[in-house]
Amino acid sequence: MKFKRFWNWRFPLAGALAALALAVGVTIFLPQKSHTAALVARSEICAGCEITAREVQVRGLDPRAVPEKYLASPQDVEGRKAAVALEAGTILQPSLLLENSMGDLREGEVAFALSIDDPAVAGFSQTGQTVEIWSSEPQTENQLLATGVRVLGVEASKDSLLGTSQSKAIVYLAANEESARKVVAAKDEHSLSFVLRG
Repeated sequence: MKFKRFWNWRFPLAGALAALALAVGVTIFLPQKSHTAALVARSEICAGCEITAREVQVRGLDPRAVPEKYLASPQDVEGRKAAVALEAGTILQPSLLLENSMGDLREGEVAFALSIDDPAVAGFSQTGQTVEIWSSEPQTENQLLATGVRVLGVEASKDSLLGTSQSKAIVYLAANEESARKVVAAKDEHSLSFVLRG
């Protein structure tokens, strides 16, 4: 009885096996999709650091792994600055460059920059965060200047050959015009701090 049941299914089973063999053959012998040449970080690149040709390379990648907008030539990034810290192997995109993130403003926002003396404040600021900005003086209570301020990018301070900082870190920010005016007006006379709320 079992043999008879198997015999009745011999043609469908043979057809299924033939279809499987055909599918495997097509996969093996059809030409593979060509790789997409994309620019990737060869080594880690810090946020705000200038990108050099030595730190990037062109790799052939699976087209499915490449974002819609990507960079393909070292000339596209050489001399420009990273808006965020880039790990080795990161595919370079226009949005990861500081110059482009500065132009990514929402309606009603203005962009401005602050020079930061305190490395802790600069290190605390990361691209994409939304922070509050407070001002303080030794004789006065802390005052909230602006909320909902977006961090567009951070340019780290550079060290001299003697190990001392030659320039302050620069934080690029976006906020509504009223908040930006308050912060810019206070930056020369007050110490500014960033607060990140969870």
